[in-house]
Amino acid sequence: MTDPLSGWIATPMGGGLRVAGKVELGGVRAPPSPARWADIERETQAAIQGVGARAPSSEWMGFRPTMPDSLPVISRSRTLPCVLYAFGHHHVGWTLGGITGHRSNFFLCDCSFF
Repeated sequence: MTDPLSGWIATPMGGGLRVAGKVELGGVRAPPSPARWADIERETQAAIQGVGARAPSSEWMGFRPTMPDSLPVISRSRTLPCVLYAFGHHHVGWTLGGITGHRSNFFLCDCSFF
C-alpha cells in the first residue's frame, strides 16, 4: 500500500508490516529525525485499520545516491567493466527500478541498449 500524499509505502514482511518513506534532507552527518518516524506511524495507523505501534528497534535511515541532474547512473565501471552501476532514481525507484533492471541486461550482454 502507498500513500502518495503522505509519502510512505507499506509492505507486508515476515515479522510484520514495514513502512518506509518521507524525505529527510539533514545531511550525511546529521542524525535521523524521530519526528519523521512518529509521522509515519501516526499516518499509517490512520490509513490502515489494526496497525499497532512501531518497534523502535527497527527504526533506521539510509542515504540514497542522487545526481545533480536528476538522471540515474546506468553504466559500467571504468575500473571494473564487470561492474554495472544502476542507481540514482530518486523518488521514482519503485517505478523505474524494474525497468532499469530489465534494460541492464542489454549492458551485460553488450547488446544495443535501445
